[in-house]
This record gives sequence, structure tokens and C-alpha cells, in this order.
Amino acid sequence: MNLYSRLNEIEKKYQLNRELKLRVICVDGDVIEGYFDGYTDALNNEPEITQLELRCNFDYSGIVCIFETKITSIEVVE
Repeated sequence: MNLYSRLNEIEKKYQLNRELKLRVICVDGDVIEGYFDGYTDALNNEPEITQLELRCNFDYSGIVCIFETKITSIEVVE
């Protein structure tokens, strides 16, 4: 999946901020829910893979980073 494109699609309908809750389905079947915390482009990341950062708790603890290559789909949790 192209993470940048998917986040742009989401941003057309929702405010892509730290209050937006996302559900990420991973290629291995894992489902991770958390609040959007950021996005790191491949050029600014080591290894050079784009990644999504999610906070698993609203209190800003428990940040999870997921590489674009591990993501099957992203949905907004309303």
C-alpha cells in the first residue's frame, strides 16, 4: 500500500491530527488501533521505508511505529 496516498485520502474527509483514531490491518493479520501521531517519509527514515506512528493510548504513551510494507489497509475509527 502507498501510505502517503492513503493518508491524503483520509485527510480529505477528516482532520489528520492526534485526535484521529485509526485501525491498521497488517499483512500478518494483526490489527492495531491507535491515534495518529505522525508519519515519517522514507527519505528521513532508517531503513528507507515510510512509516506510520500511532499512539495506543490517548494519554500519549505507547507509541507504535509501523512500516508501510507491513500495512494492508488503514481505516478511520469513528
